[in-house]
Amino acid sequence: MLIDSHCHINFNELYTRLPEVLKNMERKMVNKILCASVNLTDLSRILSLTHDYSNIYASIGIHPKYNKNLEEPNLEKIVSLSSDPKIIAIGETGLDYFNLKDTNLIKLQHQRFRTHIKASLITKKPLIIHNRLATNDIIKILKEEKAIPKMGGGGRGGNTLFYRVFRCSKRNNRTRFLYFFFRYCYVQKF
Repeated sequence: MLIDSHCHINFNELYTRLPEVLKNMERKMVNKILCASVNLTDLSRILSLTHDYSNIYASIGIHPKYNKNLEEPNLEKIVSLSSDPKIIAIGETGLDYFNLKDTNLIKLQHQRFRTHIKASLITKKPLIIHNRLATNDIIKILKEEKAIPKMGGGGRGGNTLFYRVFRCSKRNNRTRFLYFFFRYCYVQKF
């Protein structure tokens, strides 16, 4: 059994080909998927997918690069929406400093990230973190919110922190992406 722990099948490129995507999943033995939310506007489409297909689960959150014309989530709204049993995580959230010079947008990302962390702690659901060029601030904020020990996972009974770091480098005019996961030992009974 394989589980895709991070996809966006609600994006039009995949959603318009959903039967084909689901057949490809089955053929590749991907039994369950987690569709990571990147804004609240598209959440209804994601939830519709989760209720139509027993093997699709969701998270709730706003990606750090989504900054324009969005409904800004407050803690109560995230906690309330996450009560749906098919929502098994909070996020995709975090910090993304790539090409970001506006200090107001940096502050917005910090505030939004803290809100998502608090929602994760209240709901006891894992936090999906996006990080690009912001590792030190991610760790600093997690420590300030006292989130790292409480999301310890494993045998200690806390939530596990999904942590994805993007490192980009250019070699021979090709961009390379390196993904690694921190404390990626979350187990969910489906």
